[in-house]
Amino acid sequence: MNIGGRRLGSANFEHGDFGYAETDHRRGRNIAAWRTGILALTIVLGILAVWYPAASSAESEKVLRFVYLVPKNMPLSQERYEGVQWNAAQYAEWNRGQFGGAAPDYTVEWIRGDQDSDWYFTYRDGFRQELGFEPADTWIGFYNSSREVFRKLGDPREDNTIHYIIYTDEPSQPWSTAQGTGIYSEGYAWHGPNDVESGMNKEPIGYLGIAHEGGHMWGLDHTGPEEDCMKLGFYSEHCDYIQANRDQVWNDPKSAPFFRNSTGRLLSVQPLPSPPTTSTTTVASTTTVAPTTTAKPPTSAVQSTTTAVVTLVPTTKPTTTTTASSSTTAPTTSSSVPATTSATSRKSGGSIVVTAVGTTGDERIEVRVDGVLVTSIDLSSDMSDYGVDLPAGTPTSSVLVSFVNDAVHGDYDRNVVVERVLHDGIEYRPVGHVGGSSCSAVRSDNRVLYCNGSLQFDEATVTMDSELMVRARGYTGDERLDVVVAGRVVDSIGLSTVVADYRVAVPSSASIKDINVVFANDAVRGDYDRNVYVDHVIHDGVTYESEASSTYAEGSFQSGSCAAGNLLTETLHCRGFFRYR
Repeated sequence: MNIGGRRLGSANFEHGDFGYAETDHRRGRNIAAWRTGILALTIVLGILAVWYPAASSAESEKVLRFVYLVPKNMPLSQERYEGVQWNAAQYAEWNRGQFGGAAPDYTVEWIRGDQDSDWYFTYRDGFRQELGFEPADTWIGFYNSSREVFRKLGDPREDNTIHYIIYTDEPSQPWSTAQGTGIYSEGYAWHGPNDVESGMNKEPIGYLGIAHEGGHMWGLDHTGPEEDCMKLGFYSEHCDYIQANRDQVWNDPKSAPFFRNSTGRLLSVQPLPSPPTTSTTTVASTTTVAPTTTAKPPTSAVQSTTTAVVTLVPTTKPTTTTTASSSTTAPTTSSSVPATTSATSRKSGGSIVVTAVGTTGDERIEVRVDGVLVTSIDLSSDMSDYGVDLPAGTPTSSVLVSFVNDAVHGDYDRNVVVERVLHDGIEYRPVGHVGGSSCSAVRSDNRVLYCNGSLQFDEATVTMDSELMVRARGYTGDERLDVVVAGRVVDSIGLSTVVADYRVAVPSSASIKDINVVFANDAVRGDYDRNVYVDHVIHDGVTYESEASSTYAEGSFQSGSCAAGNLLTETLHCRGFFRYR
């Protein structure tokens, strides 16, 4: 017996037969003591045998939960959700490389938000009431998101078995209000839509950003050389923690249990709802409507029954010219109307193309001309193009696209998003709700109908007869600028590496204060780094310099971070924009 036998009691066994019949009182006492010791040790080992698996189980129950929060006015995108999943898997693999094969076991799930997208980035009262002071703009998104996740899924401040990586999605949200963060005391890290898109594009910053913000969640600060993940290394193709940072995580009493006895296993992925069978009912027409995709997002919880009317206006494609010197290669802007949405490319060969999506996949819209039904379209739950044949000579102003089967049952809520309509080669987009509808007038996204209503197209509503001239260049030639008027993209500009003038049609009603020039596709991969230089813009004959003290800039890399404010700069290094005054 190696446990307390020959080693502890060998003197008793030297004469064979274990000496149990010996009458020597000393030997009797030794044997009794030996038996007592064995009994006590057996009891201790029994206790350990029961306790150790329980302790190991407690360790293994530590779970890092990736949560994709989708605001209630946004469809759940399969592609964007898969971007979150890619980030999570790559982060687990990265951790295994840092910690000798150890990494937190994790889950991936989504929840439908209780609020519209703008609310998460603008509502300040909850922060004020809980913390007692005014939040910075960059704090609002992560505060509002985390509190909703804590309320719905569990609070890591009270439950030490969970930590969260939270993504709040809103693709149009500027970078300055969607900067990531990680909070050790609250057990979560938060990321905005730019990190969702990095996962969709399989860019390293998608998971290296988690390494940085997650590092804060595990208790790390900005310690290390510049190339460390906790400094600026997460902007590169790869970064590591220095050994001191690894040791701190591994020995931290709160963080270490998520790593020890775990190997970064994917425990579960919450699936999306199964897509319905898509069918189309055609009335008073032989039109066949064929959506191109079938993925189905979850529903939102908006409830309303009031009719809304939305006016859309044409966004004709402006001609891009260059006024640079003759040695300058003239750049070309990317068309705002992809070729795949041409009416002649659709199955129906129709003269109008409606690009739309339903949030549940059960929504139905109707296309009418002068009040007469032309066709009904059963929408897919992914954005799709639907071609419809109209009578020859139909004026755009006589066309209505109506949402006709709104329904709300608990969390099941039908809503419609009409991204755009093409008619006779002209693109129309919503620019605002009209008619005073309580259902839609308060909503931030003019494309959305939350209840039965119609989208009306009237070429005279807004005239695109004004012009914005943007003088700019890119650093790689792959950069894109979006011209955004009153919150809507009216055109996109593909930049070359040579400074040139780009002319964009904008509504005549827009003032310079309504216009943002947005750097929309920042990316960094090793030495490849997209940046934009915008010298100035000209609107209504007035020149506005980017470096002027009156110009608000967001996305210029200064003092070790992407800054925002009146920065006196012409260059954007991060996703952001110029707003002129």
